[in-house]
Formats: sequence, structure tokens, C-alpha cells
Amino acid sequence: MRRVLLGLAAAVVLPALGRADVASARSGGRAGFLHPDVLRGRTKALIEDATDPEVPVVALRGKAADHFELAQRPLLFIQEPMPIARERVTGELGTIPKMLAAAAERLDHYKMHVAAVPNPGLEASIQAGRLLNNERRVEFSDTMPRTQMGAFLYAKNSPDSVLMKVNRLMAFIASRLGPAFASATLVHEAAHYLTNLARRLNPKAVVNGELEAFRTQYDLVAVLDPKAERMVVLHSTLNLWLRIHPEDQVSRQALAYLDHLLKVYDTGGDERKLVQLIKDLGYHDDEGGDVPAAPTPVRA
Repeated sequence: MRRVLLGLAAAVVLPALGRADVASARSGGRAGFLHPDVLRGRTKALIEDATDPEVPVVALRGKAADHFELAQRPLLFIQEPMPIARERVTGELGTIPKMLAAAAERLDHYKMHVAAVPNPGLEASIQAGRLLNNERRVEFSDTMPRTQMGAFLYAKNSPDSVLMKVNRLMAFIASRLGPAFASATLVHEAAHYLTNLARRLNPKAVVNGELEAFRTQYDLVAVLDPKAERMVVLHSTLNLWLRIHPEDQVSRQALAYLDHLLKVYDTGGDERKLVQLIKDLGYHDDEGGDVPAAPTPVRA
């Protein structure tokens, strides 16, 4: 490090040796020149400073200026560029197994490399989603509106009579955001399954039911992108792409979904903020009667 700084000091000093404003008052020489003996002495002094462990690194430039009677200019430190995390997106259409596998893989990576302990409910939801998919109780839906990405269907007093549906658009959204981010809806619906399994899913208390699912969705997003760097890069990329290709409805839908994930991330997992987001999304408690025997959707 000190060798590098010594090189920098030389870069500051050497161009000045031929300048007419460098005076040699101490050597008695005429203005504009330094006697070789004086130059050698000052260079030796600077080398001694650079190799002296007692001289702070940040003080070396000042030492160089003092030795060679140079006016200091602001020093711009060139920092090593910090890599920004980017999501790997291949453009491949998403499938339910691949989305759930991507979520599980990223959670395992997080647990291996990050000291923070993720919410155990997240891993349970991913495992539940994979279990339900293996049992053929997760499927794509071609009839959901564009604003509804998933639904959890269940029957009264029958925790095993369940079905998770995911909007077919999620397969295309995965081609723009990657399968891990596209798994957020599956994880959300799987959290509903666990709540129902524990007999805590109440069709009248919609907000509370959504709170558990959205908290799990937040936990997933925080694991996938702790600093939101990946989502910001994806958001900027999609915005730029849509300026050039405004006709690309898949990218527009993916951008809308990404906006939703960013809103979930911005809650920081805080319960009060999550409840407000849930209400802003149009969820409200149902004041109606009992759950009918037929499967009842829980909006997601």
C-alpha cells in the first residue's frame, strides 16, 4: 500500500520539477530549478516518510508537498468499484417446480453466507409449496384477472381439501424477473396453507390471514435481495426496455409485479406497515356469514 502511495507522491512531484514556479530558496539556486543534491535529499526524506510505520498513510501526500514546497490540491481517492448484485435472468418461462426450487436454493445460500437467521416460517412455506406441488395440488390458472397473481382454495373443516392456483402470467413474469422472484406468489399462497393447517385461517378476518402470508412474502424478498439492489437493477432495466418497446405487455406486467415486491420490501417486515399495505391493496375483513362448504378463494 505504501509503495502505491509513494508512486502517487512521485506522480505529484515529478511533473512539478520542470515548472518555473518551483523555487529553490534553501539551495540558493535560481527560480525554476532544483539542485540535484537538493532533489536527492528531499526524495530520500520522502522515501523515509513512506517507509516509516509511524507516519500515517493519509499524511504522506502532505509530507510530499512539504518536502518539495508544493501547494496541495484536493486529492481524489479512486475507490475500488463495489459490485452491484444483479439477478440472473435467462428469459426462460417459469414453471412451478423451478420457481419453488429457486426459492429453496436461494434460502440455502442465504443461510450459508449471511449471519442473520431467516424466519423459519419462510422455509416451512417453501417446503409446503413443494409438497403440495408433488401432490398435484398446485396449478396454473388461465382465468385469473391480471391483478390477481394467486389464490388459495380450501373447504370448511377440511384442512386437506386445498388447492393453490397461480396466474399463468407468473410463468411469463419469471422470464423477466427470474424464477426466484416469481416464486413470491407461491410462497405467499403456501403460507395460507400452513395457516389453514393450523386452523387459524378465518374467512371473516381477511386482514389477519393476509398478514401472515405477506410477512412470509417479505421474508422471501429480504432473503433474495437484502439490499434491494437486484430489484432496483431489474426495475431500471425494465423501465428502459419499455421506453424502447412500449408494446411489450409481458415486461409491463413484470414491472407491475416488481413494484408490488418493492412495496412489500419497503415495509421492512413491520406489522403496522404490512397491515397498511394489505388495506391499500384492497383487502378488508368480511362481515358475511360462515364459509360455504365449497372451496373459497383467499385473494393474494
